[in-house]
Amino acid sequence: MKTDSTHHSSRRQPGAALRLEGLTRRYEQAAVVDNLDLAIAPGEFVTLLGASGSGKTTTLMMVAGFTEPSQGRVLINDQDITHLPPAKRDLGVVFQHYTLFPHLSVADNLAFPLEMRGVARRDIKQKVADALALIQLDDKGHRLPRELSGGQQQRVALARALIFSPAALLMDEPLGALDKKLREHMQLEIKRLHVASGSTVVFVTHDQEEALTLSDRIAVMQQGLIAQIDTPHDLYTKPKNRWVAEFIGQSNFIDGQVSAIQQQGYDVRLSSGETVCGKGVAHLGVGQSVLAVLRPEHIRIGLPGDSSAHLPISATIAEMLYLGHTLKLTLVLSDGATLLAQLQNSALEGTLRPGASVRIGWATESLWFIPAEAQR
Repeated sequence: MKTDSTHHSSRRQPGAALRLEGLTRRYEQAAVVDNLDLAIAPGEFVTLLGASGSGKTTTLMMVAGFTEPSQGRVLINDQDITHLPPAKRDLGVVFQHYTLFPHLSVADNLAFPLEMRGVARRDIKQKVADALALIQLDDKGHRLPRELSGGQQQRVALARALIFSPAALLMDEPLGALDKKLREHMQLEIKRLHVASGSTVVFVTHDQEEALTLSDRIAVMQQGLIAQIDTPHDLYTKPKNRWVAEFIGQSNFIDGQVSAIQQQGYDVRLSSGETVCGKGVAHLGVGQSVLAVLRPEHIRIGLPGDSSAHLPISATIAEMLYLGHTLKLTLVLSDGATLLAQLQNSALEGTLRPGASVRIGWATESLWFIPAEAQR
């Protein structure tokens, strides 16, 4: 599947352009990564998102030079680096485990990659001071890694990977070992460092929220291929198939059939009998079986006395899950179908309970149609 970068950024872009062409890795006869094409623009933050075994880490390791491709090429600024050793690729790499030298101070850890590149001592001192300021650890340069918190150690690891201004920064699950609160804090740190440095970043994670938070574009990987690559917004609102819609967030799927093609989208007759309209993937045909994708937060809920023009469908609350800031509801429709709804905790909370009858509806633009057969 060929994918090209269309993202443009206004920030300064010292990072390199990165291109993967037909990248493949086989173990015996099985292809872990299968003829993968990907173009990343200078300064762009692209995340490889997928479940275990999808090929995302293997792809990153081939870019880094730690895994040899079975076929295909890796290019940085149009230079073929496929067979260069890792040390010759000018890439910064950050792993889940911090890999700091335990016997060296923070400042010496930061200085190490510069010393290996023969940078003058005076320049090293200035670059280390700048790096410590960038990660807001100006007063911690003399400390050993074990004297820092987990989040501080990971910031040092990030700074060490950035300090020599690499062509690109590769990160493999760098926040996987941190607790939820620290992980969310470090996401903001990574975003801030990316904007400040303008580096090209390839980030690997299985955490969809992390990918949506950080990325300019997300490549969702499935069985060694890119199932879809898009901006976070388009990936969430315009999935190409059921697999992507299920992997990114939660979705309701309603069976239907295209009854008409309009200038702005499709008319679809649902299996329950209603005709609804909305947008969808290109080239759906009249009579084609489709699924209407409806995100839980797009379902509007009201009590039976509310305006039925905007809330035309009757439903019964089967289950309620209280999550503090939100409520999750399982709704049963008259034909027995179930929908998952999510709403902000509000004045409705006290009136909603399992067994209660409600009216539901959604805005036309909330529906997105995909082919029913598009399931790999």
